[in-house]
Amino acid sequence: MFYLSVEVLLQDDVDNFISREVVFKRIFKRYMSSVDLAELSDQTIDKLVDLCRKCFMIVWEERGKGSKVVYERIKLLDIETEELVIPSRSGENITSTLNTVNRHYI
Repeated sequence: MFYLSVEVLLQDDVDNFISREVVFKRIFKRYMSSVDLAELSDQTIDKLVDLCRKCFMIVWEERGKGSKVVYERIKLLDIETEELVIPSRSGENITSTLNTVNRHYI
């Protein structure tokens, strides 16, 4: 097999690789199975797709470094999703009403 080494990713490349369809098929369906995807607003979907792209970029940029570095950078993205309302299939929306506290574990 032939592997191409790429040091810098362009945003267009990331956008094409982590497309809206990929996020729905691979990420939402697998990791957010209790979420009622039909009830998500376009704005919420756009923010979540953008979050997935940013997480991908962080992992790409920090490859070869410890997972703690990746975790800390991704944790900084929490503020971008704090106000999102994520409807559950049960209709209870428990996760949208939880108050979270930033904790740093060593």
